[in-house]
Amino acid sequence: MSGRDGIVLRAWRQADNEALINIARTMSLPARVRLGIDRSPDFAAFSRAAGDGFDIVVAEVDGRVAGFMETRRFTFRLRGTLVPIVYVALAGVEPASRGLGLFPRLTAEVERRGREAGVGLALGLVNARNPRMSGYLAAKLGDIVLGRRIVVASLLLGPRHRVAPDLAVGPAAPSDIAEVAQLVRRTYERQLLTPVVEEAALSALGIENIAVCRDNGRIVATLGTWDQRALRRIMVVGYGWVERRLRRLLNLTGRLTRLARLPAPGEELRVLYAAYAAAEPGSEGAFAGLLRSVCNRRAGQGYHALLLGLPEDDPLAAATRGLWQFRNVDLPVIIPRDDTLRALLGTGQPSVRFEYAFA
Repeated sequence: MSGRDGIVLRAWRQADNEALINIARTMSLPARVRLGIDRSPDFAAFSRAAGDGFDIVVAEVDGRVAGFMETRRFTFRLRGTLVPIVYVALAGVEPASRGLGLFPRLTAEVERRGREAGVGLALGLVNARNPRMSGYLAAKLGDIVLGRRIVVASLLLGPRHRVAPDLAVGPAAPSDIAEVAQLVRRTYERQLLTPVVEEAALSALGIENIAVCRDNGRIVATLGTWDQRALRRIMVVGYGWVERRLRRLLNLTGRLTRLARLPAPGEELRVLYAAYAAAEPGSEGAFAGLLRSVCNRRAGQGYHALLLGLPEDDPLAAATRGLWQFRNVDLPVIIPRDDTLRALLGTGQPSVRFEYAFA
C-alpha cells in the first residue's frame, strides 16, 4: 500500500532485519523502570518461537524502513465462545520519522489484514504510564474497550524465601501434561477473556521448566518458566528516581541480599518469564509457596528477575506480596470486530488473562 507522500506499507522481508533491530533499540516503555528490547541477531526469531501466526507490517518513507507493527494471532475464549484475535505485540517508528502519522497508518493496515483473516478481536497492552498513547486512545474511545489493570511484577531473584517443609513441590513429569493443562484452563475461567490452553504449547515450554505442587498426589498449583535470552534481550533504558535510589542501595548490600548486581542504563536485565500460573480455588497459598520455591531454585543462575503478569483482581496476584520486586501496570486495549462481540465483552472493564511470556 503506497501513498503520494512517499510512505509505503508492505509486508516484512528478511532484508529488513537490521533496520527493525535498530528501530526497536530506540524504543522504551515509559514506566518506573524503562526497558527496551534487543532482538538481534534475528528480529523475527522470538515471533517464530512464540507461535506460527505472526505478521510484521513495515512502513517505508522514501524507500527507507522507518517503522513497523508486529502482530501475532491467537485463539481466545470469551464467555465460552472461541474467538480468533490479533495481538499487537510490538510497534515502533524511528525518531526521525515521528510526526508523519505512521502509527495510525500501520494500525489501519493491521486492522484491514485482521478483517480479511476473520479476526474477531484486536488486543494490545498499553503501559499505564505511557502518555504518548493517551491521545490516540482518546480518539478511539468509540471503538475500544479498556480492560482491568494487569500488574506486571519483576520479582528480584537472590533472597532465599521460606517454603513450608511439608509443601510437595517439584518438577512436573511428562505424564502430568494433561492434568496441568486442565488446571490452567480452570484457573483461566476466572477471567472473561483468556487464551486457549493447548497441551502442545505446554509441552513446547519443556517439561523441565514446569513446576507443580501436589496435595495427596493431585496437582493443585503449577508454574512454568521460559528463558528467552537467545531470542530477545531486555535492556534497561532508565530508572525512576525512587528506583535509582533503590538500585544503588541493593547493589551496595548485594552480599547480604544475594541479589545479582542490578544493571545500569544500557545494560541487560536478565529476565526469566513466568507462564501458565494456575491453582485450584483454595490453593492460593500452595501457589505462593510454589512461586517462592521456583524463585529459590532460579536464584544464582544468572537471572536478575522473574517476570509475572496477572490481572490485579486475580486471586493468585497476592502470591507476590512480600517479595522484592519492581512493578509496572498495563491496560488491555480491546477492539471488537462487531456489536455481537462487544456485547459479549459487556459493560465496564473486562478482566483479561494474557501470558506475558508470549507478549
